[in-house]
Amino acid sequence: TEVPGDIRTNVTSLYLTNNQITGISKQDFNDKYPALYGLYLTRNKISSMESGCFKGTVLQSIFIGYNLLDYFPDFREVKTTLRGIGLKQNRISVIKREDVSYLASLQSLYLDGNPVTCLPDLSQTLPSLTWLGLLEISFECCDRTAWMKEILFLRIDSTPCHSPPSWTKVQFSMINKTQLEETDCQGECFNLDQWVLPFILLNLYLAFRLCLIKRR
Repeated sequence: TEVPGDIRTNVTSLYLTNNQITGISKQDFNDKYPALYGLYLTRNKISSMESGCFKGTVLQSIFIGYNLLDYFPDFREVKTTLRGIGLKQNRISVIKREDVSYLASLQSLYLDGNPVTCLPDLSQTLPSLTWLGLLEISFECCDRTAWMKEILFLRIDSTPCHSPPSWTKVQFSMINKTQLEETDCQGECFNLDQWVLPFILLNLYLAFRLCLIKRR
């Protein structure tokens, strides 16, 4: 149920797939494996990953697919070296800009099969991103998803649009960016960024109103 402690310190690639590991903590990897650049944790039972993991490694690729994570893990300790993250088939529904914005060197991100409903504009948030996996994820095709057309290698279902109704059977490759930008989103959040400014303005307005009430 945990990462074994008898791993040689000069390991470069570590395969711990198909085990019963339930969580990753700082003591599992921090300052133990200075040459570690590849970590494979697919098909375990991982539901938690402690913030601050992987300090002292040179991790470039990590694969944590087919686990039980319901949030995007913290990779800040390897933000300068990490190039690829695989999180297929977990339980992640929301990814915020601050969850990934520090990953300036990230080139590939695979989120296939997660119940994702909210994503920031990854074409702007992750400047090095060229591969994005969103297979088995449906979304509203509209102005909040137009940024996907900027991703060089986008892996999605051929017909991922659950709305508008006119596009549910249309291949995404046949819809251009301009069409998406001209289509107002009606449903649930997908690009979280577009809600941030209105939320801030609403809170400022409410604070201003409260201040006026207190002065009366």
